[in-house]
Amino acid sequence: MMASEENPRLATAIDLYRRGLVSQGKAAEMAGIPRADFIDELAARKIDVFQVDFDELKREIEETVEVRPGRANIE
Repeated sequence: MMASEENPRLATAIDLYRRGLVSQGKAAEMAGIPRADFIDELAARKIDVFQVDFDELKREIEETVEVRPGRANIE
């Protein structure tokens, strides 16, 4: 059964999360389920549980290197 048939709130929350418009926590709250259950729902639908904005990640790494020079080695 599709998420929209089971729970329209869950289907909406998944859609908003998939589009990067809400966090997992907010989506779970919208769906009325615990975050762990929301993550399980994502995994069951083969939706990435982690969403990475590579431009933002690169910017954060660069800022960290600037703040903590000499500690750029990632182990």
